[in-house]
Amino acid sequence: MNPSSRNAWLDVLRAMAIVLVINCHTASTHAHQFGPTTWTRVWGIGGHGVDLFFVLSGWLLGNLLFRELKRTGRVQLTRFWGRRWLRTLPAYYTVLVLTLAQAIWQGRFEWRQMSFFVFFQTYIFESQPFFGVSWSLCVEEHFYLIIAPLILVIGKRRHLGLAFFFLMLGIPVLLRVYGLYEHRNQTHVRLDQCASGVALAYFFVFYPVAWGRLKQSLPVLALIALALATGLVLNRVGVISMPERLAYFTFISMVLVLFSEYGRWWQSRAHHPLILYLATRSYSLYLVHIEAISLVDKIHIENALARCAVIWFFSLLCAELLYRLIERPGMELRGKMSTLRSEHAPVPKQPIEHESHGNVSANLIETTRSR
Repeated sequence: MNPSSRNAWLDVLRAMAIVLVINCHTASTHAHQFGPTTWTRVWGIGGHGVDLFFVLSGWLLGNLLFRELKRTGRVQLTRFWGRRWLRTLPAYYTVLVLTLAQAIWQGRFEWRQMSFFVFFQTYIFESQPFFGVSWSLCVEEHFYLIIAPLILVIGKRRHLGLAFFFLMLGIPVLLRVYGLYEHRNQTHVRLDQCASGVALAYFFVFYPVAWGRLKQSLPVLALIALALATGLVLNRVGVISMPERLAYFTFISMVLVLFSEYGRWWQSRAHHPLILYLATRSYSLYLVHIEAISLVDKIHIENALARCAVIWFFSLLCAELLYRLIERPGMELRGKMSTLRSEHAPVPKQPIEHESHGNVSANLIETTRSR
């Protein structure tokens, strides 16, 4: 893909999210070993980069599905799931098999750990014995299974769609408020963040007038989001309850995603090789960075800056191997399978021009191809 045709702001958000997450885990493990500092407290907020990933995922996938629904009146479930799984599962299962092999070698294997293969570990383990970051992948995989059939059922019945989104956004919040969960990372109390991204996409595709009004109010929303983010950092997050905290970060993430369609500047002026690199490797980085932290912890580097640099070095090295050997070949395979080829991809040996898709920008179409 030509980098200039990508929506650069979406790459900024991917890069931002992975930097927040890795620095958060780096800071928290440093604080555990050497005691908390102002630096570790500030970066502790970075774990909410996962919230940004959730909202961004909902926005991108929602746009893909709603465009298809608007154009054809249906959603091809097998193509959607096939493309998702070739994008996410090969790298996930590679890391999982290596992790399980280590557990077997060390005599820590339990049969219930096989639940990791079907993304059910968050309902089997109160505290995951390994591969702790996989909880968010459970949320996303469950989301993939749910969202496409629901959109197919909703069809173009817009009032039904609005009712669905109110339920998807409201029920997880109520479950969190009333404490109806074993731990906060279970899917049923986190789906609203993915659904919020889908809701934005729904208004973007089907309600252009409402979307235009939302864009006009974005400067005010951005100031509110900035004030919230500043307050959350200064208060070091911990004093705020989990339901309230997630609501704040979901709102902030939605505002950040809105900027991707605010104007041409946000879509095209944020191109930078480092941002593009981090964006394209963000999934592999997410999968391997905990192992990189564990490796560096064995070296016992006390200087926080040096430790962070070494962790990033090993994270990038492992992620590059995983991306080149596993993740990218899986994505390329989608283009070779006629049943899974992107609806916007040209048919081999029969070049065609991309059609205009209503209110969806060409930059968004280019960016979502990789999804």
